[in-house]
Amino acid sequence: MKINTIKVGSLGEYIDAIAEIAREYAMDNWKTNPPVLWFRGQNKGTYSLLPSLYRNGLQPEQTSGEKEYTQLHYAEDIRIQHYMAKNFHLLRSQPSAKIEWLEVMQHHGIKTRLLDWSESAIHSLLFALECFFDGKAYSAEFRRQSMPCVWVLNPGRLNKMIFEEIRDEVTVKDNTSDIAAGCTGVRDTSLRGQIIKQYGSMETDVTEWFTKYGRFEEYMETKGTQHIDYIVNLSKLNEAVLREGEGINPYYYAIYKIYSDGILVNERKLPPLAIVNAYHSERIRAQRGVFTVFPYYQDHQSDQEVRKMGINPDAMDHNEIAQKCLSRITLYSPQKIAYELMAAGINTSWLYPEMPIIANEIENRKVF
Repeated sequence: MKINTIKVGSLGEYIDAIAEIAREYAMDNWKTNPPVLWFRGQNKGTYSLLPSLYRNGLQPEQTSGEKEYTQLHYAEDIRIQHYMAKNFHLLRSQPSAKIEWLEVMQHHGIKTRLLDWSESAIHSLLFALECFFDGKAYSAEFRRQSMPCVWVLNPGRLNKMIFEEIRDEVTVKDNTSDIAAGCTGVRDTSLRGQIIKQYGSMETDVTEWFTKYGRFEEYMETKGTQHIDYIVNLSKLNEAVLREGEGINPYYYAIYKIYSDGILVNERKLPPLAIVNAYHSERIRAQRGVFTVFPYYQDHQSDQEVRKMGINPDAMDHNEIAQKCLSRITLYSPQKIAYELMAAGINTSWLYPEMPIIANEIENRKVF
């Protein structure tokens, strides 16, 4: 599927492009109730939407006897262990769940499977154009080669499609699941089989557990908060799973197991999940930071063939479901747009509300 792409050459055209994307996603009351959109600015539009942990060449090769714990699992676990050991005492507010630790680590430069987004289109535009505001950290050659863009994501639509995929995968019994349920030593690699295993017993009727809640739209879509329906706080789901066990909403249980615990997903149908987290720093708050968290995908021979062509199959922009929720705005006059931002009183102090940045704003009011 080709991702919707809009080219803009000015700040005004950029705002118009966002309004156009919002109108395409809006349902009822589109003139007065715009949908929630998330944004990610990048200095090169050719970069795929990949978290830092997935960019270092590691592939999910299996390393345990049950073949469900991969190199990527270990790469995350060992980072968390050491980061917690050496920084626990420095945090004013302690993260309450693994996913919150990943957010803190991401903020301080540790590789994670989180991908940063912002609820603000202007902040993301600043990220895309950052090299035009900083003449020291970026060279003139870097600016000449820059092809900035801003990705636009509909997080509610993305997560609803994830719920639909989980419903279809888990509640439909297939031959693979039946074989795995009846044969010792046969591993069911389907999502249904994985949820059955995590739920605790191959005898459990997972279909009944999911279907007794009826259509998930009946309790996931509400009057007055349609704009935030389906956008979850994964760390709070962690608390619910520990507290309520089998009494939890089964869809919440499934996404917790997939996206927080990291059970291995056999196919790449499921895209990353859009999540909100508690702010653990003033910088993340200022940036209106939100995230997509990537699942762990089982690698297959076909994925290896794709990698040989220079394409990473883990990338969000290569996922068929995510593509339906993404747009890209390319900036063909980046220096001009940076000038227009600065003239409007908008600069990188919006991204980094720290004393050195404010000092630089006073001494170097210039677009490079």
